[in-house]
Amino acid sequence: MAAKGVTTWERPLRAAFSPTSSTAAWEISTAVTAAALGRMDRRREGEPALGAVSRFLDAAFPDHFLHARYPNMGILSEIGWYD
Repeated sequence: MAAKGVTTWERPLRAAFSPTSSTAAWEISTAVTAAALGRMDRRREGEPALGAVSRFLDAAFPDHFLHARYPNMGILSEIGWYD
């Protein structure tokens, strides 16, 4: 039985866009981004991709993609943190 004022087709939409699901998606996105940026730093240092996760991050998030996605990271090279 649908709640008063909520049609049957609206319930899945409300569940998909609930605060809980968007928070979980944000946390997953943040974790993947952090891993990709960390792997980019290790690639810069010359560390090879030994595990499956490192190989995935190298293939899915190459340096040129991350630099295009996060253009303000260039500021770090201006202060001498990166080449």
